Amino acid sequence: MDEKMQYADMLDMPVNTSSITTQAPKKKRSAKKKKIDAEQVKAQLITQINQTALENEQVLDEQPVEQTVSTTTLRAVKPKRFNGKIKLSVVTLQIAIIGVLIATIFITNSVYPNSGLNVFMRGVLGVEQTATVDDREFSDFTPVLSFGDGSLAVSNGVMTITGEGSVYSSCDGKVTALTKGDDGKYLMEITHSQNFVSVFSGIDYAYSQVGDAVYKNIPVGYVNEDVSMCFKGADGALIENYTVENNQIIWAV
Repeated sequence: MDEKMQYADMLDMPVNTSSITTQAPKKKRSAKKKKIDAEQVKAQLITQINQTALENEQVLDEQPVEQTVSTTTLRAVKPKRFNGKIKLSVVTLQIAIIGVLIATIFITNSVYPNSGLNVFMRGVLGVEQTATVDDREFSDFTPVLSFGDGSLAVSNGVMTITGEGSVYSSCDGKVTALTKGDDGKYLMEITHSQNFVSVFSGIDYAYSQVGDAVYKNIPVGYVNEDVSMCFKGADGALIENYTVENNQIIWAV
């Protein structure tokens, strides 16, 4: 018995003994345990997502084929931007080529009826082109003479126009012959129809060439002194049965 107990006995004081129990503080959950709990939650979440996706796939597999096709074919189409370039389709290009070909044939047929392209197309299509023949007689024309201030004389169907000036055709036609003589003067033949021709001789300067179209109000040449003129018929014979009144030819038929 120690001194304190002895002292208590001496004082007749009750003495109570008590013991103090201490408890160690609770340890905090480590970060490792929290980490483990987070990983478990993540794994569970992934499992749930996978399971939901699997169920959706099973539902789609059970749907009819037509619905699946319509669902997969519906896609948003982005509007195409115009980049400034025009794309021609094959059909448009073919139509353009056909149009150019038709225009070419039309032009060549008008200007060059005997061109290689027209001959080829006529052979392919089996079409024979008939030339238009002007078979008018000389009596169907009304020739008008133009000789300015010169004088006119008629002898045996040949007219002689004296004086310097321009030479005009008496009717519209085409130059079919042009020759130059030893004297330097031209002989010009103008065809008005298959049965009517005018012939000039003694022209000093020819304004038209073979194949040129001529008109009665446009000069075909020029003379310094005089020029002779006559008419011929279908057989090339000289036409004599006419008279001249007021510079107009009057046929005696």
